[in-house]
Amino acid sequence: MILERLEVGPLMANCYIVGCDATQRGFIVDPGGDAERILDTVERLGLTIDCIIDTHSHPDHVAANCAVREGLNERQEASAKLIAHEDARPWIEQPPNYWLLLNMRPGACTIDATVTDGDELTVGELTLRILHLPGHSPGSIVLVMGDRAITGDVLFAGGVGRTDFPGGDYDTLLASLKRLVTELPDETTIYPGHGPSSTIGEEKRTNEWLVGM
Repeated sequence: MILERLEVGPLMANCYIVGCDATQRGFIVDPGGDAERILDTVERLGLTIDCIIDTHSHPDHVAANCAVREGLNERQEASAKLIAHEDARPWIEQPPNYWLLLNMRPGACTIDATVTDGDELTVGELTLRILHLPGHSPGSIVLVMGDRAITGDVLFAGGVGRTDFPGGDYDTLLASLKRLVTELPDETTIYPGHGPSSTIGEEKRTNEWLVGM
């Protein structure tokens, strides 16, 4: 598996470019800014991108959705679809004015397809399983690929997603975290929406929100 992390946008969100070694098909997760750098990285890796996946609808993760999709469709023969959880669709297609207070409101971008809990996506020979884990936002998802998981802003190394933005709920997040650490083995490597990678086991041992779950 090809997996490259880029820190993008003013809040340094993690954008992941993931590809299948055997087929050179790939996908992009959370293009939160710096569209040209993302596109140039895809070209350097030699990937054809099948889809762009948003782990959730917050501006620092979706701001470059349209720019990246349009850039891909100009550079490759096959079109790339923008995918998000069905509960994230309204927030991405009609971003709330609330984000203007944080000087972060992205432009609206139309979703091509939605996913829900338990869905599986296939890119090349890679299979992605979708976990719907709300709390940080209504449409938060985690992408599970064997012993790796892209967790968005649900779980970080040493932290968890904040719940004070519109649509956030602390008790819902705790329930989502409990499900995540119950369903995924300790050896699962997590790739969060901000900061470095970790493992489920390490977070269960050291992350104050998860100890004792």
